[in-house]
Amino acid sequence: MSAVHRSPERLFAEAHESDLAKVAGGKLTPGAGQDIRLILPDESVYPLKGRLNFAATQIDSRLATQELRAEFDNPKVRLLPGQFVRVRITAGEYRNAFLVPQTAVFQNEKGHFLFVLDGESKAAIRQVQTGEWSGQNWLVLAGINPGERVVIDNLLKLRAGVPVNPQPDDAASAAKSK
Repeated sequence: MSAVHRSPERLFAEAHESDLAKVAGGKLTPGAGQDIRLILPDESVYPLKGRLNFAATQIDSRLATQELRAEFDNPKVRLLPGQFVRVRITAGEYRNAFLVPQTAVFQNEKGHFLFVLDGESKAAIRQVQTGEWSGQNWLVLAGINPGERVVIDNLLKLRAGVPVNPQPDDAASAAKSK
């Protein structure tokens, strides 16, 4: 009869200094409420959350990283010693922020802007505060409100005050047709 290893697996990782700068306080600490997930080699997310149980007290100056260790319960023995995985640590969240396609956001000497539709479906320029990119989207931290319609197509011809014939985007159309 063989024994099955069901104890927690320990994962050692390093977080880059530029990523840590985005965390409140600039560092991760054990027990601070982070959501720690594993991305397995097949791109699926391991179903159990991890717990950060160690964070180095200083940044490695050669690599500009902080050493971290997390534990994950492993009841079905899906995690194996030496296995390569990616780690996703969510250390906070944005409130009242929006993801907008990168192609809808422009930049000029005053900063970033995009076009929204007013109550008469006319284009209006709106200055926005952007965060970082997330996939093909900009994180917009300020400048638009829930329910506002952002223009994402035919932008080269668009000018402020021009009437627009709004069309649902492809994702919304596909969802409604199912």
